[in-house]
Amino acid sequence: MTIIWAAISAILVFYFRESIKLAHKQRHITSKLDAYLTHWTLKILEGNDFEFKLSSVGLHWAEKREKCKKLEDILALDKEFE
Repeated sequence: MTIIWAAISAILVFYFRESIKLAHKQRHITSKLDAYLTHWTLKILEGNDFEFKLSSVGLHWAEKREKCKKLEDILALDKEFE
């Protein structure tokens, strides 16, 4: 009977450890994403025109590309923004 409890305990400890590792990895990824977003927000607010213009062109291109239904439209849009 004690072997069964030991096996169950080992499985639970393994599951708990893996869930903690996954939570730490997810928190690390969200921290990096938050740092990137904060960095670009501050860069845009600083008024550095080059970076703002570069990112706004990319956003404008992405919005137009989402609206395209045909492959030909996408290729024409890519040529336009090239």
